[in-house]
Amino acid sequence: MAEAIGELGCVLDKAEALLPAITEVTRLQSEATSQLSNQLGNLEAQINALTDRVKLYALKYLLTQMEEHAARTMQAQTLTMCQAIGARVSLELDREMKQLAQAIHQHQSQVSNSSNWWRLLFGFLSAAATGAVAGALVTWLWAR
Repeated sequence: MAEAIGELGCVLDKAEALLPAITEVTRLQSEATSQLSNQLGNLEAQINALTDRVKLYALKYLLTQMEEHAARTMQAQTLTMCQAIGARVSLELDREMKQLAQAIHQHQSQVSNSSNWWRLLFGFLSAAATGAVAGALVTWLWAR
């Protein structure tokens, strides 16, 4: 038993000798934990900043793509509308020119039996009507 007590004393002496080393390891572990915590906080801040930059870049990219698409769409719609208006104006002008030509032809046939004075008047009227239609067409094309 005395031997066991002696051995226990030896173990206690060894444990007492290890106590400063254990205290130092505990202190170092605490410092390492603190440093890791700080580094983790810094890493989290950097990740958040990077995430914000990526979001901003993605939004700018999407905005650019949307603006380009809107410009192309507006250009295509403008072209389509101009073509439709041009076709409609051309149709209307053709119809009006045919009606004018018919009216002039009818008046010419009526005037052919009259004096030269009426022929001159209707010739002047037909030239004036043709000039007015041509002027309207030029004005429309210029305004476009």
